[in-house]
Amino acid sequence: MAKPNKESIITDILIELNGVNNQRGEVLAKVGNKWQLSERTFDRIWKDANSRHEIIQFEQQNKLAEQSTAINKKLVIATNITKESLLLELEEVKELAKVPDNAGRINTQAVIKAIEVQAKMLGLNEAQKQELIINKGFYFDLEKDGE
Repeated sequence: MAKPNKESIITDILIELNGVNNQRGEVLAKVGNKWQLSERTFDRIWKDANSRHEIIQFEQQNKLAEQSTAINKKLVIATNITKESLLLELEEVKELAKVPDNAGRINTQAVIKAIEVQAKMLGLNEAQKQELIINKGFYFDLEKDGE
C-alpha cells in the first residue's frame, strides 16, 4: 500500500462523516484499517477532519438559510399587490364574466371577483377610505357630497 497522504485520509474521514457511519469509533475502524493507521495518528488527523467537517456543515447551513431567504423574498414579491397586477387580474375577470355558461347565465363569481379587485384598486379595504360608498358603479365620498 502507498504511503498514507494526510489529505487523502481526511477526505476518507469526511466521506464517512457525511455518511451513515459518523461516529469516531466506526470511522476509526473503517479508515484506520484502510490506511493502517495507529490510533494516535488517527486521532491527530481526526481533529483536523472533524474541524473541516464542522466548517463545511456551517457553510451548508448558511447556504440553505440564504436560499430560504431568497425564496421567501421571491414569494413576497410574487404576492405583492401592485396596481398593474390588479389591472391585469381585473381584465382577466371581466373577460370571464362576459362568457355565459351553457344555460346562458353570466358568471356571477367572476362579477363578484371583478368588484373585489376594483375595491382593492380603489383602496376600499383600507381603513382611511371606509367612508366611500358604491352606488350603481359610482364612488362617492360622504363628507364631500353632504356639503
